[in-house]
Amino acid sequence: MKRLLGSILGALLTVLMLSTTVSAAQLSSTDIESLVTRTNISIEQEIAKAQAQESVLKSKYDGIIGKLEKVQGMFSDNTEAYKFITTQIEETQLRYDADLNKLINQLVQNANALANETIRIAEENGYTVICELVEVKIGDRVILIDPLRVADT
Repeated sequence: MKRLLGSILGALLTVLMLSTTVSAAQLSSTDIESLVTRTNISIEQEIAKAQAQESVLKSKYDGIIGKLEKVQGMFSDNTEAYKFITTQIEETQLRYDADLNKLINQLVQNANALANETIRIAEENGYTVICELVEVKIGDRVILIDPLRVADT
């Protein structure tokens, strides 16, 4: 009987210790708010990085187009050389657009990954974190990026 009582008390003590450990591992609302703030700062840094990369990209392609336009100005509108250079300018603009699309897609993927990880951690700890889409300008485009906000604390 003593053994049975000792075993039950031991099992109960183990369960209580484990449940205390599990609840101690839960993040507080302050921890979640801090995590959301850090994530939003990381997203802002990703945006700034993408905007800086777009600026370099734009300068590169503007330089190429500027040189082509300068050469193009030496020819009359209906010569083959003029038409060829016009085609080169259009192709350069298409390459810029494609590179800008890659840059924007990478930004969106990075921001989503950061946001999703924070949302997952918050949910595991019983909190709801939501995205609030904001407009961000990258080059001549406006995209929506999802900074976070704690919905409940």
